Amino acid sequence: PMMMATPMAPMAPMVPTHMQPMQLQPMQPMQGVVLAQAFVVDLGFEIQRGFRRKMLSILLMQLCLSLFVGLVLRFAIPLESFILVLFPAGSAFPIILGAICLGSLPVLSCVRENHPWNFVCTTIWSFVWGVFLAASQVPDGFIGSNTLFTVFGATTIGVAALLVCSTSFSYTDRSTGERRLWSFNTCGWVGFLLMLLVSIIIFTQVDGYFEHGGHFIGGMIMASILFAWVTYDANKLCKTMQPDDYMKGVIYFYTDFLYVCCCCLLLGCLGGGGGG
Repeated sequence: PMMMATPMAPMAPMVPTHMQPMQLQPMQPMQGVVLAQAFVVDLGFEIQRGFRRKMLSILLMQLCLSLFVGLVLRFAIPLESFILVLFPAGSAFPIILGAICLGSLPVLSCVRENHPWNFVCTTIWSFVWGVFLAASQVPDGFIGSNTLFTVFGATTIGVAALLVCSTSFSYTDRSTGERRLWSFNTCGWVGFLLMLLVSIIIFTQVDGYFEHGGHFIGGMIMASILFAWVTYDANKLCKTMQPDDYMKGVIYFYTDFLYVCCCCLLLGCLGGGGGG
């Protein structure tokens, strides 16, 4: 008998391998890659420390530049006579220079997102501000007893202490086991105490630098206000800035800091004028 062939089931059409649909898996962020909307405070230990170090180091360099220029022009003998010729005691030129510094603040605010012009303009401003520090505190000047040097010198000491404490000291969180940096609140108190201690030591060792002890106390009060604001704003920037935008954050920080300096300048004029 003839064998009937068993009908075979229809075969599925062959699809080339390169045309087969792929199942997409959710992408996981690679180690070391920063997400687009991640702020510094939400990222890892090293990223937070790097952001703090860059931000506070640039601020410290700007303060040191202004303070160095002012002290050299004010107390270096050849340059002191040059400052006295350009800005004689009782003249309005130091006030005009201070007004120029104040009027240039909106310019810094306009370029603070344009690198490298933000850094260049801020450095130039810091240099001019240092000239103003020297010109406004010449003998019989309109700011007496070197009050501004006290304010900026003490603030520079505090920022240096804040930089060291906020980037060098850490602890282990017991709940998560993660390594964390000291908070700005803790670092701010340590820096404030060091600022007071070093400033008092300098005050007791320097003879004839201050015309009146009250000027030193007033300068330290203004320096304490400045340093408290620096600590607060540094903490705020870490919560609102991304690591790639750290330079923009630094310029935001520094230009806002200048407004506080100008407020302290006004207080110095009211409290230190005439050496009374």
